[in-house]
Amino acid sequence: MSAVMNNPAARLLNILEEGKQKNASQKCRTVWCQLLGIDVTDKITFLGKLGKVLALSAEVVDELKKIDGINVERYMNWCQPVEKAFSDSTFDSQWITFSQHLNEHVFNYLTMTSDFLSLRSPQPILPKSDVEKIAEDAKELILEITEANLPDNIKSYMLSQLKKVLVAADDYKITGSKEVVQIVEETFGHAILKNDLVKPVETNPVAKKFWTFMANAAVVTTIATGVLQLAPAVEKLFPDIPFTQDAVVEVIKIADRVDVDKIA
Repeated sequence: MSAVMNNPAARLLNILEEGKQKNASQKCRTVWCQLLGIDVTDKITFLGKLGKVLALSAEVVDELKKIDGINVERYMNWCQPVEKAFSDSTFDSQWITFSQHLNEHVFNYLTMTSDFLSLRSPQPILPKSDVEKIAEDAKELILEITEANLPDNIKSYMLSQLKKVLVAADDYKITGSKEVVQIVEETFGHAILKNDLVKPVETNPVAKKFWTFMANAAVVTTIATGVLQLAPAVEKLFPDIPFTQDAVVEVIKIADRVDVDKIA
């Protein structure tokens, strides 16, 4: 399996390989819920996650097009049988209607594509334990912020970003690390543009904890790609927030003041 590779072809390959081992007589909906960790009664989440699985083929094409001098079609021979697997099956049909299309050629071609993208267009790899830690900390922080004495607009924004982090962590098997990275970057970008998001850090320990959580997430999501690079404007906004790999261990306690050298 290609579990150590983080690219859309590898993620689709892992899901399909796991699916190939499932009981062929089960309903397709049941198997997809097992593969994606969904409660079979949660129809909204089911459709949302399955849609992200369907989007992986387009993501593979997008990644291949970024690489100069290759024939994209050469790496997409797996796509037609996978598309037929989806078109020939329904949610209530037996899994065999889907899995019968997943033959050796599909896996061989998809493995070749995954290996190629891993070599030519690598993406950050986050260990599952790190993703789970980010989600766990986000859940705890949501409870604290809900009860915190913060302006409604600030509270709403922080809760929204944390819930996005939870969704991204929950979908990591499908989407990889990019969504977590995008949310962290988006959050700090808003901090630069909207000063009112930052001011509560000066007086509210829960607000400081939110930004420390985001700093930790920023460090964790960039370890795989090398040195953490932050705009000077971000470091200036948060002089007491530790933007170093030492901060990964845990979110600092609410009342603590941490003095660490920042990465230039």
